[in-house]
Amino acid sequence: FEPALDAAARERLRLEHLVREGLARGEFELHYQPLIHLRGGGLRAVEALLRWRNPAREAPVSPDRLVAQAERAG
Repeated sequence: FEPALDAAARERLRLEHLVREGLARGEFELHYQPLIHLRGGGLRAVEALLRWRNPAREAPVSPDRLVAQAERAG
């Protein structure tokens, strides 16, 4: 038994629960950001960005943690 491993597992479960609740409440928004060629000014690509709008959240969840947890949770 390692307290640090237990704490990490509890945090993953807590975040998974929050993500599932957020999905059920429609708290996620998808935004598109164009990537422009500097020389020609034309559109090079579009990047999709996921934002979590949850006013009750105690601290922002970084995109790398959010996406990783969402992938693990299916």
